[in-house]
Amino acid sequence: MDKAAAAVARFAVEWTDDMLPRLDAMPETLDAPVMALRIGDVLVAAHPAELFTSWGLELRRRWANDDLFVLGYSNGSIGYMPDAPEIERGGYAAIQSPKFTGQFPFTAESGPALVDGMLTALEQVAKSR
Repeated sequence: MDKAAAAVARFAVEWTDDMLPRLDAMPETLDAPVMALRIGDVLVAAHPAELFTSWGLELRRRWANDDLFVLGYSNGSIGYMPDAPEIERGGYAAIQSPKFTGQFPFTAESGPALVDGMLTALEQVAKSR
């Protein structure tokens, strides 16, 4: 086994050893803070992730306002927010990356929930004129 593979295997064992004693006490869902604000005609949606492009495009598709800024890694960090193909393939962002923040792997419902949360926050701010 080369050094890189050994390091990955060692990390997996260490993560498992750390998680097993805490497994029953850990929540199966993760609350991720999202927020929206308006500065004049400009709207800002903030979230604690690094969105896969598909989620940013989905947010823009569902929010017609051109003056929208999307800010990642705001109010914390939950790492990458993978899309369904990445989760199905068991890719790095879906399986390995959440381990660095002490989380369980993401599910196919994670990205839509984050986008829905941002849309709800944007709708509330847009109505407050």
